[in-house]
Amino acid sequence: MKDPVTLSTGITYDRQSIEKWISSAESSTCPVSKQALSDSELTPNHTLRRLIQSWCTLNASYGVDRIPTPKPPISKTQIVKLLKDSKSPQFKLKILERLKSIALENDTNKRCMEAAGAADYLASLLTNRNENESLEAEEGNRASDAAISILYHLKLSKTSLKSLIAKKDEFISSLMRVMQGGNYESRTYAIMLLRSAMEVAEPIQLITLKPVEAGAVFALIDILLETTEKRVCELVLMVLDRLCQCAEGRAELLKHGAGLAVVSKKILTLSQVVSERAVRVLLSVSKFAANNPSVVQEMLQLGVVAKLCLVLQVDCGSKTKEKAREILKLHARLPDPPQRVLAGPEQPPPKLDQVHFRQNCTGFTSYLQGATCNNGRIYKLSLSNFSLRGSISPYLANCTNLQALDLSSNYVTGPIPSDLQYLVNLAVLNLASKCLWRNPSAARHVSVSQRGSDDGKISQLIPSQAGGSDEGTREIQPEGGGSRE
Repeated sequence: MKDPVTLSTGITYDRQSIEKWISSAESSTCPVSKQALSDSELTPNHTLRRLIQSWCTLNASYGVDRIPTPKPPISKTQIVKLLKDSKSPQFKLKILERLKSIALENDTNKRCMEAAGAADYLASLLTNRNENESLEAEEGNRASDAAISILYHLKLSKTSLKSLIAKKDEFISSLMRVMQGGNYESRTYAIMLLRSAMEVAEPIQLITLKPVEAGAVFALIDILLETTEKRVCELVLMVLDRLCQCAEGRAELLKHGAGLAVVSKKILTLSQVVSERAVRVLLSVSKFAANNPSVVQEMLQLGVVAKLCLVLQVDCGSKTKEKAREILKLHARLPDPPQRVLAGPEQPPPKLDQVHFRQNCTGFTSYLQGATCNNGRIYKLSLSNFSLRGSISPYLANCTNLQALDLSSNYVTGPIPSDLQYLVNLAVLNLASKCLWRNPSAARHVSVSQRGSDDGKISQLIPSQAGGSDEGTREIQPEGGGSRE
């Protein structure tokens, strides 16, 4: 013991240890006697402290250091006086600095400030934030920044946090104002306080808090766009994950132009926590928007699907991989997007890079020449001798269940689109009888079989990722016999 104190039950403890017990316990009880504490007042046990100090002095030759005499803790009366004096504009900032230094000294001071009602007073200062450029507004903003810093460092108990959020949305709205207009440090504190408030809030309180309506989702996304600091991104995504568990939160995320993009961008960047939380957010959106083709299409265009495929290939935790796999399964259940099914041959020969998919195919048979479907998904495209010309269409990547693609006997130029690397089920790619020029590109396919003929004119080697050998080449067997590389 360095600072022995006695509880109302008569049992003596070390001050730091018993304060930690009281602040973390659901109900204030004596750890030894299990009796409820009539009050949390701690009485210094000077007799025991002097005895310990004497023992330390006697055993100094054995390397025992004498414990220092602790400073008298600040009293509740002193805190109340400081809070009262800080209401004067000329002393406010100076006293707030004093309160912050008191809070940072030790846990005893934190609990004393909490008991004196400092939390309510500091929360009231957050409402003074004003975006005007007047001198008075600037003073109010500085006071607001100081107040939120003290609130964070107080490490408020669950009781105090519940008391703050019980004031409907006033406290949450104040945090939103800080997140939208405060300095970098203040916004970080606001995020952490919002997270703490949501963790202790009762379900009924979460309904009345309405952080989404207060602009929390937009504010958090804006912070994600601005920062690359690991801890801040982790906190933002933790709160976003919680907010996206409700329909309003998911709707706000989709409404923000950069919502899906910035969340997916954070995957596999800063830390495993960032990746895990970002994938959780995307899973929440995918689960409840899986029947919305526009959302799925946006995720595809933004590279979300590509990022999730990459998650499955790297070491980022089994739970994260499981969630990524679940998102991809949800996408696979949708029919191929409208405006993306190949038109029939009655039309003039199209340029292959302009081929779009114009209607869904349904069931096990397709009314579209060359397309074979199963359960609403195209899994085979036989486009041999369709008089197609131009480069290969990147829109083929939308047929995510595609297993075989036959483009033989057409007039195709240009590289294999890199988008096709995301067709993880593609096993056969037939490029026979082609005028395929230039580098085929490093499209990564699974066990792709490539076949060509004597009139195939490829100016560069087929990479191993596209089915070539380990040296980056693959032997192409012509239909009429012979071989070429």
